[in-house]
Amino acid sequence: MTREMIRNEMKTTVRERRIPHILGTEEECLRLAQIFSLDEKKTEQLVTAAILHDITKHFSKGEHLSYMETLGRTVDESFLLSEKTLHALTGAYYAREHFPEEVDDEVFTAIRFHTTGRADMTLLEKLLYLADYIEPTRTFPDCVTLRQYFYGRLEEGDPQTVLHDTLILSFDMTISDLLKLRCPIHPDTVAARNFLVSQEGR
Repeated sequence: MTREMIRNEMKTTVRERRIPHILGTEEECLRLAQIFSLDEKKTEQLVTAAILHDITKHFSKGEHLSYMETLGRTVDESFLLSEKTLHALTGAYYAREHFPEEVDDEVFTAIRFHTTGRADMTLLEKLLYLADYIEPTRTFPDCVTLRQYFYGRLEEGDPQTVLHDTLILSFDMTISDLLKLRCPIHPDTVAARNFLVSQEGR
């Protein structure tokens, strides 16, 4: 299935107001693929994950749970406490079910962890997570701050180091915001931040 075909299928599934963000994430992933010199295969994997990353964003909590039940899978309590992360879980399975030839294990995990992150993320996971955060249509203050930080640092720094520092900043901002709102923090987010910090100086 071509990229255009996947994109057209996505548009028939998600709500219309979600499409600009998804296309923005795709655009950002293409930009990041060039910055990080991804080969053609990795670029297609990243773009596929970008197009499909919010495929179940419109599901209600009940629909998320029902869908996972049809797959014979239980939902961890951490997702029930952090409901906004449910679409990453169900989206990965939904994408693999409906696009089995395009969604391999790397695409699956990129979608699966695009909201929370996790310890020891792959490069594709990191790039989708970042693209989802800083894509051009995002205007939230934290998104603007992170976008400016990433591209500003790129002018003088090694891309891998800049990515590392940008991800830590993103997790710091996310955790800080959730603390201020007295919201639960998904353990994968804490693990992602702690892992990155633990790698410094090695």
